Amino acid sequence: TKDRPSSANSGGEKTRIPTMLSMAFGQAPSSPILTYTGSMQGDIYCWRENQLLKIIAKAHAGPIFAMYTTLSDGFIVTGAKEPSSENSVVKLWDSEMNRCKPFTIEPHTLSAVADGAPPLASVCVKAVSRIRGSILVGLADNEIWMINERNGTSQPLMTGHGDGELWGLSVHPKEPQVIISASQDGSLRVWDANKKTQMKRLQCPAPAQSCAVAPNGRFVAVGLVNGQVLIVAMNLADAASQLKVAHKIRDRGKAINDVKFSPDGKVLAVGGQDCCVDLYNVTDPQALLRIGSCK
Repeated sequence: TKDRPSSANSGGEKTRIPTMLSMAFGQAPSSPILTYTGSMQGDIYCWRENQLLKIIAKAHAGPIFAMYTTLSDGFIVTGAKEPSSENSVVKLWDSEMNRCKPFTIEPHTLSAVADGAPPLASVCVKAVSRIRGSILVGLADNEIWMINERNGTSQPLMTGHGDGELWGLSVHPKEPQVIISASQDGSLRVWDANKKTQMKRLQCPAPAQSCAVAPNGRFVAVGLVNGQVLIVAMNLADAASQLKVAHKIRDRGKAINDVKFSPDGKVLAVGGQDCCVDLYNVTDPQALLRIGSCK
């Protein structure tokens, strides 16, 4: 309960209790069952019934959204939102919350941000669980990761689009197992359908409404809800390369509902909610020329 006084462990003094976001039960070897709560400020409060025993200050640098107790050994996992990706968003504590092992997650390794797009949000853990030497982590952007407790490595189990509808979907013309999707969460993503994994990601400057891959497979056209069209360079041969905006145009002010390349790849058709279809010469993706319009 926010700002509700409760008795602390120092001579019955009153302490102000902040907003609590998560809770876990634990049992120290020499004490009855304890309750741990994670606060908005990143502190952990240790309780015996309604008695506050201690405060673990700055257990995390941000709000603690998730806590989980392992009944077999009493260890407790905490997950938080940290201001920096370098900080440990997940920590594994002993049953008395005296020692912890920190872990980091870096989900944006192959993610790029287009000019004008908001920066990628810092990692925010919303759920944690623990099983057989591994920690399962649910993130705010709809991803599930697994952390190996022994070596600290992490890998994604599931990734996906976040808020909004998904209108853009296109299959790579030369690599049929590669699928490109564009969503109103503002992201363009490249997937391997065989491995069921995300290969690359680009954060667009506005929600995306449509996408299409050029016949040569080297470029993706992305239509945004603000009327802008991005031409994105894509290099599948280099697994470490990021998606990069090669050119952008904005001749309309409403959402671009569809984009399509001509079979020879020389013309891009752009259709939007302003009841217009624009045709562009895309032989040079870095210098698009509008060659016609239909109203």
